[in-house]
Amino acid sequence: MAITNVDILERAQVKIEAVRGTAETTMTRWLYYPPQKFTWQYQQDLEEIEEITRTYATAVDRQLGIRTVRANIELLLTYEEAVWWLNCALDGGNLTGSTTGSTPPGYTYTLAQNVTADDLASFTMKAGDTTNIYKFSRCMVNKATFRWNPQQGGETTWRMVAEIWAIFVGTTTYDSPTDQTRTRILARGTKVYSDDTTLGSGQLLNTIRQGEFTIDNQFEEKIFSENTVDPYADVARGAQLVTGSIVMENNAAGETEFGKMRAGTVRKLRISQTGALIGSTPTTNYLWQVDFPNAKWMAPQKGYAGHNSIITFPFVAQWTASATQPVIVTDVNALASVTA
Repeated sequence: MAITNVDILERAQVKIEAVRGTAETTMTRWLYYPPQKFTWQYQQDLEEIEEITRTYATAVDRQLGIRTVRANIELLLTYEEAVWWLNCALDGGNLTGSTTGSTPPGYTYTLAQNVTADDLASFTMKAGDTTNIYKFSRCMVNKATFRWNPQQGGETTWRMVAEIWAIFVGTTTYDSPTDQTRTRILARGTKVYSDDTTLGSGQLLNTIRQGEFTIDNQFEEKIFSENTVDPYADVARGAQLVTGSIVMENNAAGETEFGKMRAGTVRKLRISQTGALIGSTPTTNYLWQVDFPNAKWMAPQKGYAGHNSIITFPFVAQWTASATQPVIVTDVNALASVTA
């Protein structure tokens, strides 16, 4: 019999849930990731309590607690998959694009935090190899980090790393989703803008090396007294935190941003990657654009990269009455809708 529990045969397939915590029956899309970049951990406490028996032997009571699942995935980011993942991490119910009117047509997806309601998408997942197959419900993205690093020895495409909270369902069998259209978001060509007033007007040239940003939803499992095996079908949430860091040359532009940091000046940050042509009239290209309308630098750290002096600026994206969404992502691709 051939060995099947090898990384190259592992797979995962998913479907966004119509009702959070209610498992879907048939999966509709595959997840794509490099070998060994998808892992999951079954968590369940075993409490052991010794009881005195008035002898030199003790009785030991062993009881299992509530079980949970934590999964982690790292993938090469594409314009199409980014929309799906952001529905889970940032802005749910946003799987349909608005046409740009070009020929062939392009479609714009605008994803931003819902600051008044919890609309994050949950999904059902089946994962394993060809014989050991498990099903999970209420899969939700607690934290997602997006990064780019076009340096030699770095990464040619954007990456996403997600931490997923899930509920274990049991063993299952696979479905047969259709393979998805996938267009890589390249790291090279990524532009960064930092402005005082007009977002996207002041590109930092010959300065940016790499960067990342993280969306943290601060989940909390809900376990009620009547729960016997699994936690409640929903999660509690804290504030949605958006942070990041950008690595710059320690040059005049870097010093200017350091001065803005010391003065506490609000920065309007834009990270933008324009891809291949989709259509014309109007000209429409693939686009991955991340805006932070109200960001502030935090204390930077000076370092070195080869012979070069560099400086790393952490930042935090904030809410204000005039900029109520700390992060806004614009994604343009050739799909009228993204499969749930």
